Amino acid sequence: ADSAVDPAAISGAFAFTVQGADRVNYVPVSYGGVLVLSAMSGTVASGTYFVNDGGSTYSAPLSGSMTAPDSYGRGTLTFTIGLDFSYYAVQGQVLRLVGKDTPYVMSGGSMFGQGTAGASATFSRASLTGDYVLFEGGETLAGTLALAGQFSADGAGNFGAGVADVNNGGTTTFSSIAGQAIYTMAGDGSGTVALPATVDTVGYVSSLVIFAVDPAINLLDPTSASGGGGALVMDYDSNAVATGCIVPRSTGAFDGNYALNMQFISSSGESDWAGQTVAASGGLTGRVDINASGSTKAGESLSGIFTADAANAGRWTGSFTVGGTTYVISYYQVSPTLFIIVDMDSAEVGIGIMQTE
Repeated sequence: ADSAVDPAAISGAFAFTVQGADRVNYVPVSYGGVLVLSAMSGTVASGTYFVNDGGSTYSAPLSGSMTAPDSYGRGTLTFTIGLDFSYYAVQGQVLRLVGKDTPYVMSGGSMFGQGTAGASATFSRASLTGDYVLFEGGETLAGTLALAGQFSADGAGNFGAGVADVNNGGTTTFSSIAGQAIYTMAGDGSGTVALPATVDTVGYVSSLVIFAVDPAINLLDPTSASGGGGALVMDYDSNAVATGCIVPRSTGAFDGNYALNMQFISSSGESDWAGQTVAASGGLTGRVDINASGSTKAGESLSGIFTADAANAGRWTGSFTVGGTTYVISYYQVSPTLFIIVDMDSAEVGIGIMQTE
């Protein structure tokens, strides 16, 4: 990987998304876009950014300045649109962003290189071809949002196959998106995904903007030598603010030792889980540490089940049981080593990952 402290490595075309809160208007906010920058020259030369500020959406040109990374890989980004970030370089083409615009906007996210296709503006719909997992999390007028699904893109703007699970403020929907969703991709890597109305029965989630990344980059594990690319996702609906990813998928066995991380939102607050579980013969056993709105528990027993969806390879349904409570779970396999998981209950909304240890 390119050095995180080498200014020459932090250059070229990038895609980014950030999400947080607009504390002036008391609404959720997200930003995303594509840009060309150079830490060596200290410039953000050009780009386009997209905003979803509590459902108010718009886009505009983007430029600015930046500083070179220090010995810890930290630098700053200043955009002419009035946004400022600190960045921490994981490597030259992967930056973690923390907003500096408090108390007005609090946000954080990531920036990923787009490779030669971004530098030459040669992305197209063909850049999204094959099997993928799509997921996003955020908020809608109905409450907390969690969405996960899978699709096959034909390289011409169509989803030949696909399904999605959505939990929108406790209203859950499982639907097909085969032949119903369409996508676009411009040369700079910015594009759109139009989901059918059946995806969200509440009626808030249908329009996404996406930003393609370098196929050599693994979005969910940037230090991995195995890439895959995909795209960053930003909800562009008037009643939903969320961000996520599109990542290549491959199917395989669901067994072995997994690390588990999950975040739930309910009327009583937020609950975060981190732990370990073993998957074998359709069953899960393990333990998790829990922080439920400041009330912590360590080593809580977890059990669960999972059953393959015979009609949609790579999707499983099942449950987690922790502390006497059972949670309905849908599992989407990114690879045999990684799953995106969503809670499909009416009492809470949750999204997370299971990854082999």
